[in-house]
Amino acid sequence: MSAIRNVTLEEAKNILEGALKYAEKQGLAMSFAVVDRSGNLVTINRMDNAKILTTQYAIRKAFTASLLRTSTTELADRIATDKMSYTFYLKGDHRLLYVKGGIPIMDGGKIIGAFGASGAIDTIDEKCVKEGLHYAGFPA
Repeated sequence: MSAIRNVTLEEAKNILEGALKYAEKQGLAMSFAVVDRSGNLVTINRMDNAKILTTQYAIRKAFTASLLRTSTTELADRIATDKMSYTFYLKGDHRLLYVKGGIPIMDGGKIIGAFGASGAIDTIDEKCVKEGLHYAGFPA
């Protein structure tokens, strides 16, 4: 039996560093959040000039990806096309956010946390998340 593991603060800092470098190169002002596998905040970063709400959106994207164990992109697509009753309940939970920019952090095929970004259009948010994960050596 293997121990359940969460993303470490050091890993979270590396993910943030990669995303920050990418955002700075693009001239973006963003917020980033890393949560553990249960959706608890590990670290957050709001760049200078990033809008205040971006911090909450980054947390909600990461929380959603961690709790529901999939990217927010996949969830948004599923909710937009699925008329099943459970999507009604998911859409009603204010803690969850179904737009691109939240991706689980995987290690050895297991979720150890999630990373969320906000501050640009959703495709750029997702690109920043992927860049951060790739920089830190995690699959995106």
